[in-house]
Amino acid sequence: MTEPACRAAFVGEIVQIYIDLEPRARRFARRQANRRDIEESLPNRYGKKSEFHHVHKTIDMLIDIAGSILKQYNLGSVDHLEPLVGGLINDSFVVSAARGRFVLQRLHPIFSADVHEDIAAMTAVIAREGLIVPRLILTKRGRLCWIDHDRHVWRLMSYIAGRSLSTIPDENVAFAAGRLVGRFHRALSMVWYRFRFSRPNAHQLDWHRSNLEQALTEGQASSWIGRVSGLWEQMKPELPRLPSTGHLRRRICHGDLKLSNILFNERSEAIALVDLDTMGWMPIAHELGDAWRSWCNRAGEDTTAIEFDLGIFRAALTGYVGEMRCQLAKLEILSLATSMNSIAFELAIRFLADTLVDRYFAWDPSRFASRAEHNWVRANSQFRLYQEITRSQREIEKIVDGVSRDLLFR
Repeated sequence: MTEPACRAAFVGEIVQIYIDLEPRARRFARRQANRRDIEESLPNRYGKKSEFHHVHKTIDMLIDIAGSILKQYNLGSVDHLEPLVGGLINDSFVVSAARGRFVLQRLHPIFSADVHEDIAAMTAVIAREGLIVPRLILTKRGRLCWIDHDRHVWRLMSYIAGRSLSTIPDENVAFAAGRLVGRFHRALSMVWYRFRFSRPNAHQLDWHRSNLEQALTEGQASSWIGRVSGLWEQMKPELPRLPSTGHLRRRICHGDLKLSNILFNERSEAIALVDLDTMGWMPIAHELGDAWRSWCNRAGEDTTAIEFDLGIFRAALTGYVGEMRCQLAKLEILSLATSMNSIAFELAIRFLADTLVDRYFAWDPSRFASRAEHNWVRANSQFRLYQEITRSQREIEKIVDGVSRDLLFR
C-alpha cells in the first residue's frame, strides 16, 4: 500500500484491530470479519464505495504487517496494532506484544535504509547524555531495519510513553520545548559524525524554487495552475529580502522539529524528540526557524488563518538559549531573528509545488477533497505566516536581543 499514514488514521477513528500471529486461513477469515464490521459501523458520511475500498486496503496492510514484518522480530505474541496518527511522511503504528510496546514504521521512499546507521549512532550518543530517545530494535538477524518484497523499508523502535500536541497551549509548554531542544543540541555539540544518509536539497531555496517552476511547467493541465501561478507571482518580489545562511556554523540538528515530533508527559514537560530520520548538519537558523514558525502559529498550517504568538516565541527562545548559553556564536544568535520567515517562505514554495505535482506531503481526506486542495491551503497559510512574521520583525529582533543579553551576558 502506498497511501500515507493519515489514510490509516481514517480506520483508526473507527476500529482498533486486534491481531495475533495465527494460521493463514484464520487470518483471512478474520480479515473478512473486520471488513464487515467496519462497513456496518461507518457513518453515512463515509458511505462512498471508494472510501470502503480504501479501508479494505488499509485493513489488508495492517493484517499483512503482523504476518510478515512483525515476524522478523523477537516480540513474542502480538496483542494488537493500531495506527499512530499525526505524521506527514512515514506510516506509523503502535504495537503491543508480549515483550512490551513498540512503534513500527514504514518509511517514506525519500529515506533509504542507510538512515538507520545514523539513527543508531546518534541515539547512542544522546542516550549517554541522559536524554530519553527512541532506540532501534534489531531484527532476528541482527539488522537495524527490514526491507519487504516491495522494497519498502520498515523499522521497529522502542515506545516512549507520552503525548504529542497539535498546538502549544501556553508559554510554559513553549519554554519546556525550547529547553529540550537546547539539551538535544548541547548533547551533540562536541560530536563529529559523517552521516550515511542526508535529505537531498534540504532547505536549499534555489532548488525548491526550480522544483516549483518545473511543476508549473508539468502541471499546465491542472485546474489549480492559475491559482498556483498567481500566488507564485505574488511571492517572487520577496525573494531578494530573504537572508543568507551560507556563513553560519553547521551543527548536528534534528531537522524536523514540528510540534508533533516532541513528546510531553502528563505535567506538560517536554521529555523526548522523535522521528530522527532527518538528522544532519545544518545551521540552527534552519532548525529553529522551522520549529518556531510551527510552534508560534497557534492556528496551525491547515488553515489560512494566522495566529502568530510572540509570547510563545519569547518563551521558547528563553528555554533554548538558557540551555545552550555560551555554545552560541554571536552570528548564530542574530540569525534567530530572521529564521522563521525564511522557512515559512520555503515551505510555501514546497506546498505550491505539491499542489500541482504531488511528490511528498501526506494529506487529510477527512478535511479536504483532494491532496491539491490541502497543499493549496498549506501554501497560502505559510505565505501569510511569512507576511505576518515580516510585519513583526522589529519586535522579534527586540526579543532576541533582550533574551540573549539577559541569559548570555549577565
